Amino acid sequence: MADKDVLQVVANSLGTISSVTQQFFNRLTSGFISQARETFPSIGSSIGVLNLSLIKFRDVLQKHNVIADLISVKNSFYNSYSTLKTKFDAEAGLTKEQYAQDPATYKVLLTDEFKPVVDQIVNTANTEKAKIESLFQAESAEMFKPFLDIDADKIKRTKKYLSACASYAGWNAQIKSTEEQIMTSTVYDKKLHEKIIYGKNCKGYLHARITDNLRLMYLYYREEKRIVFDNIVTKNDLDKDKC
Repeated sequence: MADKDVLQVVANSLGTISSVTQQFFNRLTSGFISQARETFPSIGSSIGVLNLSLIKFRDVLQKHNVIADLISVKNSFYNSYSTLKTKFDAEAGLTKEQYAQDPATYKVLLTDEFKPVVDQIVNTANTEKAKIESLFQAESAEMFKPFLDIDADKIKRTKKYLSACASYAGWNAQIKSTEEQIMTSTVYDKKLHEKIIYGKNCKGYLHARITDNLRLMYLYYREEKRIVFDNIVTKNDLDKDKC
């Protein structure tokens, strides 16, 4: 499983802990005591799922320097869950009828008893989820980083290239599309990034196929993160070392 997928699984676990805990509290303070009771065990279960993820994906999480923090958070969840369960068991005798007789008083009681612990679980889960999702986005960004690293202000088109574009104006859309593909492809593509290693004139150039017969010739300077679109030639010209 890719790192980004692991991070997503952990983020999802944290999101489940947050939503289930909030659902329990909402039901409880709305007077749905039995429904709240049914929801409560799933809080412990969702924390358990997080724990299993921390064990299963320990190496990946350790690599991203989040394992220690997540283990601490998981322990905090268990402590808060234990406190929540103790409070819930103490109020478990409260019936729907009793609640209906004096809902305002019971709602205040339940809110005072449960809200601080629920907030602690929910807020911590959401905070950690945001951290993990930030890592997930960074990991995804790295994964989908273009094959050619080019600074936006270091894209050059020579006069020879612009003249060639004018000569092949009927292929303007294909030329623009090829430029875009060269700069945005996330993997090496022979049809876009093939380097010429032979000849006297064309050696060192990279070329991309615009059509079956047209080739876009360009130079790429990795350390400078710079690309120069230099010419458009036919396949026949390229075979004759004419760039």
